[in-house]
Amino acid sequence: MIKKHYEFFSRARYSLVILFILLLGLNINIPGVADDAQSGGNHLLTAITGGTTSRPGVLSLGIGAFMIAGVIFSVFEMTELTFITIMTEKQKGVVKNALTLVIALFQANARVGTLRENMTHDEPLTIFLMVLTLASGSMFLSWLANLNLDNGLGGTTLLILPGMLLTFPGMFQGKAAHFFANPVHFALLILGTLVVVFVTVFLYEAEYRIRVQRISLDAKFNNSYLPFRLLNAGSFPLMIAMTIFSIPQMFLSRWQGFERFFDMKTLPGALTYGFILYAVSVLFSVVFVRPKNITKGLKESGDYVINVAPGDETHKHIEKIITMLGIFGSLYLTSLVVVPLALGIILDNTVLTALSTYLGYVFTMVLIIDRLVEDGRFIYYKKSYDLFGKKVRV
Repeated sequence: MIKKHYEFFSRARYSLVILFILLLGLNINIPGVADDAQSGGNHLLTAITGGTTSRPGVLSLGIGAFMIAGVIFSVFEMTELTFITIMTEKQKGVVKNALTLVIALFQANARVGTLRENMTHDEPLTIFLMVLTLASGSMFLSWLANLNLDNGLGGTTLLILPGMLLTFPGMFQGKAAHFFANPVHFALLILGTLVVVFVTVFLYEAEYRIRVQRISLDAKFNNSYLPFRLLNAGSFPLMIAMTIFSIPQMFLSRWQGFERFFDMKTLPGALTYGFILYAVSVLFSVVFVRPKNITKGLKESGDYVINVAPGDETHKHIEKIITMLGIFGSLYLTSLVVVPLALGIILDNTVLTALSTYLGYVFTMVLIIDRLVEDGRFIYYKKSYDLFGKKVRV
């Protein structure tokens, strides 16, 4: 059994070792901070990037810098600028690592700012070492993420799982915790969670399929298609939107009347966040699919989309479909997070605002587990398949 599925068990073992290292790092406090200190930061943003707010561990920043750097570089790759297209894979890796380091330093500086009251020594050297430690931890996690991508299960997103599980106990606090302490309310929360999980899985697995045909192959022997998911951007828009939303808070807080548009506790702020989240979701629906690359691949393989001319027409057709899927698919994630947030502000109900964070958490968790199951299933069964009705072992 183990020999037959050796690669699966080998990858699973590799991922477990990485998770153990991650958990160890999350529980080792950075120097210069009291042991009982809270690391601060945005609760949802920290959770969906694998970090923690419960304690200032050396790996508490998570893989946010790594993920943001990857997304930014992907956007630049889509521009097909000359200096990017001529880069080797090694050069691209160096650029991504440099970008990750810059973002990690900014994140570390912001996180240290939330710890000033809990520092044992508030000195420039201590602050510098704290920033350096957190940034180094973020870079170390980037390395672990790449290792898991090549040798483990679940890809880079697996490293988000421990931080989310550790963050979960503090999801509801104050009035929200008291509200859901009621058995009836708690039962309704469980029921609602199951509904959200079911709908999320259904929409995430939903595909729009474009039939393709190979010129030299008889149509009756061809059943090929291009699948495009309704939620192909996954949970990345949550992280990117939250990051974009929080940046102006560092610079515009002194502008009277304008800061409310970037304050999650106000209705204008909630609507601004909703607009950013929706726009980012639609944008990354296209970024992650890369219609131009698909068109190029079809041309090189001799395939074409039925009833669509090859080349530019195919590119426009695919881009149009992906954009439409993004426009409709992004409504689900945006509504799931922003509607309870806006209602909570309007009705002055902290339970609803807490639900906004919770539902974003559930959405991200479902996609991570789905990716882990998909990877595991593929590795487990990839050497066993049917060919003309007969079982084939590789």
